[in-house]
Amino acid sequence: MREILVVGTVCWDRLVRVPHIPLLGKYMEADEVLEGPGGEAFNTALGLQRLGMSALVYGNPIGSGLAADRLRQGVEKVGLRRAVLPGGRNRVPQCDILVTPDGQRTMVGDGFAELPALTENLHITPLRGGIVSGDMNLGDSIWRMYDMARTAGMTVYAMDSPPRNLGLGSIFQSSTDWFGKPGDDPQNRAAVAELSTETGGLAILTDGMRGLYVSINGKTERFAPFPLEGVVDSTGAGDAFRAGMLYGLAQGWKLAHNLSFAAACGALVCRGLGATSTAATKAEVEAFVGANRTVFDSYLRIADLLA
Repeated sequence: MREILVVGTVCWDRLVRVPHIPLLGKYMEADEVLEGPGGEAFNTALGLQRLGMSALVYGNPIGSGLAADRLRQGVEKVGLRRAVLPGGRNRVPQCDILVTPDGQRTMVGDGFAELPALTENLHITPLRGGIVSGDMNLGDSIWRMYDMARTAGMTVYAMDSPPRNLGLGSIFQSSTDWFGKPGDDPQNRAAVAELSTETGGLAILTDGMRGLYVSINGKTERFAPFPLEGVVDSTGAGDAFRAGMLYGLAQGWKLAHNLSFAAACGALVCRGLGATSTAATKAEVEAFVGANRTVFDSYLRIADLLA
């Protein structure tokens, strides 16, 4: 089994479930409020932990004082023992997230613009032969980290960053929040094909509950979503998908198995409020995939077309 290193954002999330986006100047009572650690790196690492795999986490500087202590204690409380969280004089990054009844979220961040400068001297200890994944909030630091990782023979799994050549064997994941257009099949096929060409590896473009697009070696295919009733919140679905992909890569799974497992992880995290409150166990994911055998069979069939 290959080791996994997750580098990127660890912050404080405040999720507020509301009936609708408030009108300008009006007051609205929240239906539910949930606070706790969040951020792409935290969400992905906790998703992996729920699946039964421990990842080493290099987070951004989280500042100092009571707010930083609260964040550090929150990370320790959920059992992420292998998390490196530097201190600093910066503000603790915080994300306020409004969640509407359709499961969509609107986010307002504080302290994230400082992170690229704060991580200019980012240095990781590469896990030779392992897998490394980062997110775009750390800016160019992430690309320097990828260079170090490739030199050590690690597989690079990039998340959302503006595309650059990552080399053969790399994986790039993003969503129609960043590339393509939600629900636009031709545009999304063109976008993921271009991402694959620019990064030099496998590119994945998720389109929410509409499914996902995959492109490699000049071939592009669309995969159907796993159906989920009662979607509460889509926050962290991309991170849960990434956790599922990283888990399968570490096991050496074939593409169809890996993609279907990841898609199921992304769907199941939408069952509750927040990016990790309903992150699935391996048994839950396997049961969910088994209950949707027709979708899984379509993954087997379509993945063959990418070979």
